[in-house]
Amino acid sequence: MRLVNVHTKELEEFQDEFIPPYAILSHTWRIGEVTFQDMSAGNGSKKAGYTKIQHCCHQANVDQLQYVWIDTCCIDKSSSSELSEAINSMYRWYKQAHCCYVFLDDYPILGTNSQGQAASRCNHYGNISDDNSLPSTAAFCNDCFHQCR
Repeated sequence: MRLVNVHTKELEEFQDEFIPPYAILSHTWRIGEVTFQDMSAGNGSKKAGYTKIQHCCHQANVDQLQYVWIDTCCIDKSSSSELSEAINSMYRWYKQAHCCYVFLDDYPILGTNSQGQAASRCNHYGNISDDNSLPSTAAFCNDCFHQCR
């Protein structure tokens, strides 16, 4: 299994019996995703999808994890045997992950207005609530969440 080191942003390979604790990323694919080939060649940071990797690594570091697994860059999809093995192993990889982060790239960015109150660019102000149980966000909009891909 290949994992991304959250500090170096480089791929490291582990045998099944020596897999360290890791976070796993659930996301939708878009144009500009970082592939295994991009990561191996050191070109990943030039692609639009690299921001997703940076945010995932940052959150894992905050959660005191040293590794993340992201399907787009941890699987060599040019190898049909590796792709087949990864598809067959994915359930186990998700189950064994310390935690799963979900990246909703079509969710509007929420923040605060000039008075420090929850605000959104989505104009669903009536449905936004401050939720202290959400560690990474200041506010949450149910309407926007339900519209995400």
